[in-house]
Amino acid sequence: RHRLLCGEGAQDTVTPRLHLGHTERMSTAFLATSIVGLAFVLNARRALRLQIVVIPAFFASWLTIELAPQLLALHVAGVGLFIGLGGMEEWPGWVALGVSALTGYLLAGMVRESYRAEQILDEAVGEVTGPAEPRAVVSWREFALPFKLWSRKIVRIRNVPYAAPGGRRLRLDVWHSREKVIDRPCLLYVPGGAWVVGITNKNHQGKPLLIEMAS
Repeated sequence: RHRLLCGEGAQDTVTPRLHLGHTERMSTAFLATSIVGLAFVLNARRALRLQIVVIPAFFASWLTIELAPQLLALHVAGVGLFIGLGGMEEWPGWVALGVSALTGYLLAGMVRESYRAEQILDEAVGEVTGPAEPRAVVSWREFALPFKLWSRKIVRIRNVPYAAPGGRRLRLDVWHSREKVIDRPCLLYVPGGAWVVGITNKNHQGKPLLIEMAS
């Protein structure tokens, strides 16, 4: 409810309850969202291993690690949105800001680790191919669509037999660039994950990595 004051006390207005309720709800929502975000990031650093949650914890951890740069950008935008909507006008908002700062720090650490992995891979492959070529800057389209599932730059030859132990014929796929280049190194990639439950289809693993390496 609003109270209208006239005369000398006209400037002594009462803060509308609707506004107070809005800021309280926004601060609470900011805090709840920040806690959920921190939980996902902590799970990515060390996934939960309780049998009842191991599968959803694994997928949550995997996606958080793989999409750390994108999640960091969304995280910063989300914090800015909550602040702009009044999420800092009550004490839960300040707690949420601290939680969000920790979440952003951990996500930035994951991004730094990914760049170190790139350097280690370049050094390992460079022993065969020589120094790695300078990498192109990631485009906005690649940033927005990180899971590249196909590229015109590569060719995939499916189900090439390579061995038959015990009469069971084993097959592999060959990925290579469309460019005719000789003496290229060969990377043997063994798809992993969920073998214990019978998921061995090589179409479910590693496509973005294989496309990047082959092209």
